[in-house]
Amino acid sequence: MDYRTLDKGTILHGRYEIEKILGKGGFGITYLAKVQGDTVCYAVKEYYPAGIVKRQQRPEGTWLYPLDESSDDEFQHGKRRFLNEAKTLKEFASLEGIVTVIDYFEEGNTAYLVMEYIDGITLKDYVQSNGTFLFSELFHLLRPLMQSLMVIHAKGYVHRDISPDNIIVGMDNQLHLIDFGAAKETNVNENHTMTVILKSGYAPPEQYLKDGKQGAWTDVYGLCATMYMALSGKAPQESIARFSEDKVCSLYDTGIRIEEWQSNAIARGMSIKSADRYRDMESLY
Repeated sequence: MDYRTLDKGTILHGRYEIEKILGKGGFGITYLAKVQGDTVCYAVKEYYPAGIVKRQQRPEGTWLYPLDESSDDEFQHGKRRFLNEAKTLKEFASLEGIVTVIDYFEEGNTAYLVMEYIDGITLKDYVQSNGTFLFSELFHLLRPLMQSLMVIHAKGYVHRDISPDNIIVGMDNQLHLIDFGAAKETNVNENHTMTVILKSGYAPPEQYLKDGKQGAWTDVYGLCATMYMALSGKAPQESIARFSEDKVCSLYDTGIRIEEWQSNAIARGMSIKSADRYRDMESLY
């Protein structure tokens, strides 16, 4: 994909100075930034749907354009969803284990989300570098995050993208859930088809369908699949492939140090059929 990133030294919103690129995704670019004259670092996420936009320099600053008229609807819809992520995160700023939003704004025909910068690495990279967790260690780290997800679900939201890529193991020895770009308010317009957003191995079958009924049980699957990886070191099989041949083994049967009832709880949370899963995070907890 073609990414034309902002230059180092670019000033956004009259105060945030771009230092370097932290990462790129299908819908955005994340930068490290500082307020001029300050030492505090921020993560600034720019709405940049690669493949359907171009960046141009204008006298007043950088500007994003859809590539053509046919891309404009998709561009505007994505920007609204991006700003919804900011609004959602702002609402949950006080919750432990949820990345804190500092600011959000529109500029140069696109949108920006300013978040606390979490010094650390993804859970996926941590496991690859340091090996797997014991169940007691992992549950201790996940407890605050699970409790925060209970609050998020109670307010009618579902994250829809819980995976080892979206959980940061911070230098503060805590887990931080990031990337609410796929978050959806489930108690509004319930009959409206949801956008298909998924991560192979961590998305349940209902996320592969535009009319799949999603709720707290969707995040239960993602969290349990994430636990499976953190405990076994292996990404689970893609959920829809499990219908024909389920290769996801019981953690207890693999010989890792885990009680059978703990293994069974994770397996139930990863049930292919949503009706067989725990219906909410409280039940899983």
